[in-house]
Amino acid sequence: MVASASGSKGSQLSWRGTQPAAVLRTGLEGYQTSELSMCRNIKTLHHFEPPANEEEVEASALQYVRKVTGMSKPSKVNAMAFQTAVENITAVVIKLFDALEVHTPPRSREVERLKALERGKKREEQLRARYHLTAVKRTNE
Repeated sequence: MVASASGSKGSQLSWRGTQPAAVLRTGLEGYQTSELSMCRNIKTLHHFEPPANEEEVEASALQYVRKVTGMSKPSKVNAMAFQTAVENITAVVIKLFDALEVHTPPRSREVERLKALERGKKREEQLRARYHLTAVKRTNE
């Protein structure tokens, strides 16, 4: 099954498979959403030196499960299903990493950290500029 999303926030997913995207993502009939966004806390973990450990993969799996369920902490009734999902996703991701063939040098954690800092600074500058323009418009009205 392959999923692809294009465009900006609010874009529809297109799926090649037998079930609609909402059923694939949640397992619940009738659950619908037209908007998906990636959680910023989920980081690229594959092909780093040193390699990602199981705790890092599990932390990303937990963030993913939180995102797709909309729950930061499940109720007692749902705790077992929540934890099972995290464990299953962790195991699948570790198997995926083991199976992937890579023909490039490993990424540097320090270089990626610096890139992330730069992206954050740029995002902050854009927000400040947007806020400043909004504030100027309000004072001119």
